[in-house]
Amino acid sequence: MIHCPRGPLHVLDRVFRRESKHIGEPSEGRLHPVGFETTNWLQSQGLLDANGLPIQLDGTFAGAEVYSPANGRYIAIRTGGRKISEDETSVRLRIWDAETKKLLTHFNPQPLYPECARFSANGRVILINDYFAISAWEVATGRERVRFKGHFDRVSTMCFTPDGRGIVSGGDDSQVFLWDYTGRCPDGIWTTVKHAPEQRGALWKGLASDDAAEAHRAIWELVADPDGTTKFLDRKMQLAKLAEADLLAKCIDRLSGPAFADREKATNELRSFGDMILPQLHAARKKTTDAELRERLDRIIQELGQSAIANSQLQQVRALEVLETIGTKEAKQVLEKLARGEASARLTREAKFVLGR
Repeated sequence: MIHCPRGPLHVLDRVFRRESKHIGEPSEGRLHPVGFETTNWLQSQGLLDANGLPIQLDGTFAGAEVYSPANGRYIAIRTGGRKISEDETSVRLRIWDAETKKLLTHFNPQPLYPECARFSANGRVILINDYFAISAWEVATGRERVRFKGHFDRVSTMCFTPDGRGIVSGGDDSQVFLWDYTGRCPDGIWTTVKHAPEQRGALWKGLASDDAAEAHRAIWELVADPDGTTKFLDRKMQLAKLAEADLLAKCIDRLSGPAFADREKATNELRSFGDMILPQLHAARKKTTDAELRERLDRIIQELGQSAIANSQLQQVRALEVLETIGTKEAKQVLEKLARGEASARLTREAKFVLGR
């Protein structure tokens, strides 16, 4: 902890500015209320609301702030301050995919009234202040990975350190804290390890966890064994391939089978293909006259088409984050291999995005 008797160190926003940028001032990395130029920029982006219609930059955007990670993957807007009842304000933090323009409807974090936010460099995590605390939220799932408490007054500024392993926060209590984001180096010293094969297997399972905190721990434990993890993931992760038409048709047919276990197995197999089979699922739904089959197809289509990454794909996406964080030549080679998969697969698209940063 660094103590500053004269108040929070405003220099933090200038020193650690690689991880997030303000639209219109990328060199500064600071975030300011939406003004005339930023409003025009937002209008030019064609962002869509939850109903797929263009957002209206009306009075609810007064005093808003715009955030974007260094890779420009997302656009976050903190609206608010307007009081709508005695106990509630309109302060909200919403995130859009900058490529598809779609609102990430699954992202609805607590606290409900954030005053500031900050993306990680890779855009996978966004920090949100919760008055005395700081929480790190996984953008892909809308779940909290880790929370830090220590300030005695409002947290007024925060950011990731350039290496992504720490978080610096300043508060109105005149204190500046350096937090261990990884959970592995409370003394501030990063150390590597050599995991046993069974440990890597357990950590691999942890990447698929619904608990974002458990996945966070698994990510950083795998990062701490760069050589072993890279070789392990190279063997574990395969190129995404488009499902064979016959195999896909058989899976869809089994959705209407008599045995519940077989229907569930077919459902899970279809989920495992990810959103690249959505066209085939829509075609099958349109063709069938079986009401129950149509209902099951609807559920799978809804799951694969939602903004949150499906659990069947979450493990692989988090594994890409591990490789990206390791950042060695060998890790990049694994990413390059995965980027050569089926172009419509999420794994392929994610790997290409990482390499394009």
